[in-house]
Amino acid sequence: MKFRLLGAYDRVTGSCMHFKDEVTGLQFLVDCGQIQGEREDSDWNRGSFPFDAREQAFVLLTHAHADHCGNLPYLCAAGFLGDVVCTQETKELATVILNDAAKFKGAAYSRGLHAIRWRVLGPQNGAVFGPFHHVAKDVFVKAYPNGHLLGSVSLVLKFGPRDRQTTFTITGDLGPDGNNEATQLLNKPRTVMPPSDYLVSEATYGDIVRHDRQSGRQERVAALVDLVRRMRTGEIERLIICTFAQGRAQEILSELCLLHQSHPALVAGIPVVLDSGLAVNINGVYAAHLGAMEMTPRGPRPRWVPRTTYEAFGLDPGIPADVYRMNEVIHAVLGLTTETPTMPELAGWTRTLRVAQPGVSWGGVAGPGIVVAGGGMLDGGTANRYLESLYVDDKTTFVLTGYQAPGTNGHVLQTLADIAPDARAGFHEALNLGRGIGMVPAERVRAGVTRLPGMSGHADQSGLLESLFLKCDGRVRALAPTIFLQHGRPAAQLALADGIDTKARRLGVASPKVVLTRTPGFFFDLDTNDWAASDLTREQALELRVAVLEDENRRLRRRAA
Repeated sequence: MKFRLLGAYDRVTGSCMHFKDEVTGLQFLVDCGQIQGEREDSDWNRGSFPFDAREQAFVLLTHAHADHCGNLPYLCAAGFLGDVVCTQETKELATVILNDAAKFKGAAYSRGLHAIRWRVLGPQNGAVFGPFHHVAKDVFVKAYPNGHLLGSVSLVLKFGPRDRQTTFTITGDLGPDGNNEATQLLNKPRTVMPPSDYLVSEATYGDIVRHDRQSGRQERVAALVDLVRRMRTGEIERLIICTFAQGRAQEILSELCLLHQSHPALVAGIPVVLDSGLAVNINGVYAAHLGAMEMTPRGPRPRWVPRTTYEAFGLDPGIPADVYRMNEVIHAVLGLTTETPTMPELAGWTRTLRVAQPGVSWGGVAGPGIVVAGGGMLDGGTANRYLESLYVDDKTTFVLTGYQAPGTNGHVLQTLADIAPDARAGFHEALNLGRGIGMVPAERVRAGVTRLPGMSGHADQSGLLESLFLKCDGRVRALAPTIFLQHGRPAAQLALADGIDTKARRLGVASPKVVLTRTPGFFFDLDTNDWAASDLTREQALELRVAVLEDENRRLRRRAA
């Protein structure tokens, strides 16, 4: 078996892995995503693939973010006839995301979208997680929740004849673990994965170690409380919370709902408007599945919602009546109930939250209020149409809630975070307001700009290292003797590779072979544990050799420094 990393080989979006067995002829993919907010790669994003889509037997999908599933319609349009294998939650979320994208991508994308054949990793003996699922001849997969998004999983593959099977782990996007990182309210911490022969890890934040102030839920709650207090004093009239419609919007709504329990007098009477049609559609999927229970050897337990979230709402997942009440909480949080809640502590929130009608800015609210707007990087979505307020209204504050890719409006605004308007002279980067207005210098921004801490759905370097080493029977070892790094910029991959090496030496255990992915399209032979030289031209072999030597040189320089 050979495999190669495509798309996200030296960046953080566009994930796609291609597996090929030349003995049996089997080929399949893991993820097929779009490149987003990074350097333009229009060929990849229009379905120009370095493989024959018709020859792929199936696709394993880790989760429903567009940078992992966004190219599936193009894959089907190119002749792919196999199944897309994933969790039920991922299937439904991806369907919403892809249908939304089809409004902008044209006929070929729409045609491919309707051709997707989904195959759900259904429960076996009451459990999605635990058993191996048979996917194809001599190919089996086991899913592990990874704390990134509803439905998101890491995958452990087994393939090959039963007397010499290879195990191959793919982390997907790893979320926080709830110990050294802030737990998301609507997603359980990632689970521990078993050892395997090979492992592919994401490296998005491989060069970043967050401090408590940046990662803790307590800090993000304190930041929200401070912003609302400034609304009460009249310093701020309106908050525009710019958020991604999938995952982040639901987390923000949960935090604002909890403020009604922890600070009822502070937030009373301040309307909250959800202004994102896409988020509303995603809320329906969340409401349908967040309350699901999973059978375990110790009995049923919540599949997705953490115990800490139950406790935050005064509930216990071990009490059947509280499991029912959590479903009521979820529907109320997401604005999907029209009935008076049976839990009195939800009444204030349900009176406060309203959903904006399409095209109605501020949700029709004339005075002070909080708008949760779709479009986390302010290049699209409903958040984009509030940009004009940046230049005329010093009583409005924009709140950034996640990663801002270079070249986006959010990245420009990020440079102004917590800087007073009269101190912004000299910020010459421009924001693109569109709609005939065009580019406007950032130094003219009058509105407040701030970041909400503790909102990342990705593990930092400490979290990644924690996930890549396994403690068992008092001993620690790397999860795999060979680890590939992808889904990260070169600096992040190098830093994480150094971190893996350093941790192994500190623990006194064998350091795994760490393979950095610099050159797209080159196959790695899992039988020889080396690059598949027979597939390379002389020039490609030289290019690969140079890349490997450059990486090793950088690692040695970093270690010496």
